[in-house]
Amino acid sequence: MAQPRTLPPATLSLDPLSVGVLLMMALGLIIPTTPEVRAVLDEAQDWAIMLLFLLYGARLPTTEVIDGLKNWKLQGAIFLTTFAFFPLLSLGIAPLLQPLLTPLLVAGLVYVCVLPSTIQSSVALTGAAKGNIAGAICAATLSNVGGMFITPFLAAFLVSSDGSGATPGVTLDGFLDIFRILLAPFIVGQLARPWVGAYVQSKAHITKHVDRSVIWLNVFAAVAQATADGVWASVDARQLITMCVVCAVLLAIVLAFTWFSGKLFNMPYGDRVAYLMCGSKKSMSSGLPIAAAIFPPTILGIICVPLIVGLLQAVWTWFTSGNMITRIGVLMLFCGLAFL
Repeated sequence: MAQPRTLPPATLSLDPLSVGVLLMMALGLIIPTTPEVRAVLDEAQDWAIMLLFLLYGARLPTTEVIDGLKNWKLQGAIFLTTFAFFPLLSLGIAPLLQPLLTPLLVAGLVYVCVLPSTIQSSVALTGAAKGNIAGAICAATLSNVGGMFITPFLAAFLVSSDGSGATPGVTLDGFLDIFRILLAPFIVGQLARPWVGAYVQSKAHITKHVDRSVIWLNVFAAVAQATADGVWASVDARQLITMCVVCAVLLAIVLAFTWFSGKLFNMPYGDRVAYLMCGSKKSMSSGLPIAAAIFPPTILGIICVPLIVGLLQAVWTWFTSGNMITRIGVLMLFCGLAFL
């Protein structure tokens, strides 16, 4: 009788993405930045994210999108988990967190719950677990494209109604920024596929390195901006610990929901893995530019604190990397933030 397939055991190797995130967070805390430097960082972020989505568009065959869409059960499950189940969870936790966190930190956590899935990390983890890579690429990409339009409206509804006082604005200028930074480069990449698609696909490490670099740049820029604005003075150790616990609980709920609902709907193993990976992750690469487009600059730093401290991505790393050095480093960094 065939043995049931299980996820591969965690490894003990260092995760470069996690180490880089920790390093960028630490540098953002200790290196003072002038307004001029932060303006350059903002511009660099925009161009780096545009390059990343250009590569995403160039490497994704249109036929693969069509084939992926035919698997409506997988694509629908990931889309609904990302933009329905996660937001519903935020509605449940927001009232419980009001006594424990400041209203704007609660708004930041709610905002993370309406973000699209990541692409590079979801696909890499799906491949490592021998899942449906094509389905994961299609789902994560469609999640990001859809999130450019869905996330601002969900944020406007959920964050504005949670009592935080944060009022994200869905404006034409905001959509134009999102289009310029995220959607337009993706479309250009799709149009350029006949000439560069094969090369980009054959050099997958390029997209991987660009993806990591974008995350590292985003983390450094966000932490540096928050440090310059004095955001950390308003976040104490209890609040940081609370956010970590909430993130862990959210992740555990979504991991259990995606894995067992996949089994309930009789998804094959490969689709269940893709559902687990794509449905449980949130994108910093999309999250920061969308936040900058819809939130007032005066509260942007504190709204992004859940993203800055790692939120679901860092907690996911704790569960999957099996690396004690990374976990200790994260805890030390949180302690350092708490006593700033």
